[in-house]
Amino acid sequence: MYMERLLKSQLIVSTCALALGAETFMVAGLQHRAHDLALLFFSTLLLYNLAQLRIDLSKKVMGKLKVSLTGRRMNIVLATAAFMISLPLLVGMNHETLAVFILTSFAALLYVMPFSYRGKRIKGLREVPVIKNILLSAVWALATVSLPLAGKGELQINSDITWMLARRFLFVYSLTVIFDIRDKRHDLLSGMWTLPMGIGIRVTKILALATLLLFTFISWVDPLLNDVPLHLYREALIASGIITMFLVAVANGRKKNAYYIVVVDGAMILQFLIITGFAML
Repeated sequence: MYMERLLKSQLIVSTCALALGAETFMVAGLQHRAHDLALLFFSTLLLYNLAQLRIDLSKKVMGKLKVSLTGRRMNIVLATAAFMISLPLLVGMNHETLAVFILTSFAALLYVMPFSYRGKRIKGLREVPVIKNILLSAVWALATVSLPLAGKGELQINSDITWMLARRFLFVYSLTVIFDIRDKRHDLLSGMWTLPMGIGIRVTKILALATLLLFTFISWVDPLLNDVPLHLYREALIASGIITMFLVAVANGRKKNAYYIVVVDGAMILQFLIITGFAML
């Protein structure tokens, strides 16, 4: 029971965002900012819990708008708490951080789309084939790379950030593709087209493995990570890519939901832990 509640609370995926944000600070050689990491955690908690809810908008008499909220009480409570905590965290943020936050939050809302109008659900971008994986990965890359750097005033368009964004995008993309395998049966019943339905589970896994292989290659050739102080981060990223390849290889439609949330999502936390361990050497 407690494990099921934990899985549905979205606390694990929020911790993943926190871990990747902390990893960005480490690889960039910057001091952690607890304020930015807290914003990453609670905004992720808010958006992922909103995805579990249904917010219905309907017009009443006299033209007034009626808003009704349905869903699990736990998700409603967590979404409300995350919203209340996120608001004061935005106070005092610089313009760059606010711009990144607004952009990624808006894109994430378009993706999850928890709204419905007069009982009819408004379709979100997660129902658009192929694009949904690309959009989700891009949002995660921007949020966990650009947001921490913007908070430190280090957000500049240069090769170092480009390499970092590319690595993060590829790593997250491989995980989103694997999650489509978990959701294949549900997507089939709902009429949603996904990669496993179009190209099969085997080819989908090959795509995820190829993406991770490209991730390890980029980690190897990244000029920033070839510098002597940061070369251990390069080895750590490559190690995390190889371990994640194994997790992807054994994934299949028969694995329980807990495997995907704890193990596959946990690959993001594992990457942070590996980098932290290598940094201590």
